[in-house]
Order: sequence, then C-alpha cells, then structure tokens
Amino acid sequence: MWCIGPRWSRVPAPNSIERLAHDPVDSSPACWRSSMKICIFGAGAIGGYLAARLLKFTPHKISVVARGAQLHAIRTRGLRLVTPSEDFVVSPHAATDRAQDLPAQDLVFVTLKTHAQAAAASDIADLLSGGGSAVFVNNGIPWWWTYGVNGDAGQSLPRLDPEGALWQQVQPQRVMGCVAFSANAVVEPGVVRHTANNRWVLGEPGGQASERLAQAVALLRQSGLNTESSDRLR
Repeated sequence: MWCIGPRWSRVPAPNSIERLAHDPVDSSPACWRSSMKICIFGAGAIGGYLAARLLKFTPHKISVVARGAQLHAIRTRGLRLVTPSEDFVVSPHAATDRAQDLPAQDLVFVTLKTHAQAAAASDIADLLSGGGSAVFVNNGIPWWWTYGVNGDAGQSLPRLDPEGALWQQVQPQRVMGCVAFSANAVVEPGVVRHTANNRWVLGEPGGQASERLAQAVALLRQSGLNTESSDRLR
C-alpha cells in the first residue's frame, strides 16, 4: 500500500499553473507516508517534465530511467525544466539506464513511446515486485485497452504487445492509464522546455474509483499538474 499526504489536492498549484475548478475525487487518503519510491521510466520530454515537477514539489524519492546523452546530462548537471514562468534544476534520487539497479518502487510512471513499452515489460514488472502500481502515460490506444470492459478479463493486443509480455509480466490489474495534454520538448540533453497545456487525466482500466487512483491524482496535483480522474478514460 502506498499513501500520499493529507488533502494534497487542496494545496494551491505552484506559480501560474491553473487549478481545477472542480475537484472530481476525494483525495484525502486514510494513511500517510512521508517518502515513497517513485520511478519515471523514460525521462525524455514528457517524462522529464513530470520528473522535474515531482522532484521540485514533493518529498518523495524520485528515480529516473533514461539513456544516452539525456542520462549523462542528468547525472552530471541535473535535470533542468524551463517553462514560461519557471526555470529550475533538480537532481533525481537515482538516474540509470538499468532499471534492475533500482529497488522495487511504490509507483512507476511509464512515459516511454508506445512502440518501446513491450521491450521494457520485464524491467517494469521488476520495479513493481513489491506490490507497486504503474501509470502508463499514453495519448493513443494503450496495451491494456480490453481489460475491464464490461467486467471482462480482456486479452493483449498483438500490435501493441506482440508477445504478450506486458499483459503477462506487468499485468493490467496493476496498471492505471493517463492521457496527458502537455507540450514539452528536450531542447538539449538534460533540459526540458514546457511550452503549453497542463491537463492530465488518470483512470482505472475498468473505470472504477479506487484509493490508488485518488492518491495518484493527489500526487500530481501536489506537483502542480492540473489533474483529474475519469471513469471513461477510453
């Protein structure tokens, strides 16, 4: 069980980021944990933006999985986020291209491109081995699409999960989905520029309300993201 601090959704968003006018979930969990282990798997444009905000505005141990020049820059100079109203540098708890070097995580945000997710299934599953959950950030059809429709167990989609690795190893019941309306770019290694939009919609595959969903929404709101839950994420 992973828990987030009391009534985080009531905290005003930092700087000029607009708050939701309507609070769609009860985001006050029944328990408190001051420090969770959270991994951003794929710290490119969208993942780098998310990681930077979580590092800046929450107390948790945020690790990132990245590669190449992006990873080297984060390790040596930190992760810089530039927005129309902010410019700051943060350093993750750990930065690696080997997910197996990290301990089991409470929450994993998978921000890889859809075509790269299946190859990472084993690493993502290992990060969830302690009972954590994963949030897959997709702006298209996700691999878990058929799970929970009308209570059905569903099946993997061959084009998105050719060998069923995500379905069998990560498992759809451990997953939440996220659609992000957020314009970001890696303008140079280690530097992410955010230019427009800041709406994040999270949901359970089956559309039900859940404590973990409410907690994930509260977490993102604490980091200054305009976040809501949906019972119709599809």
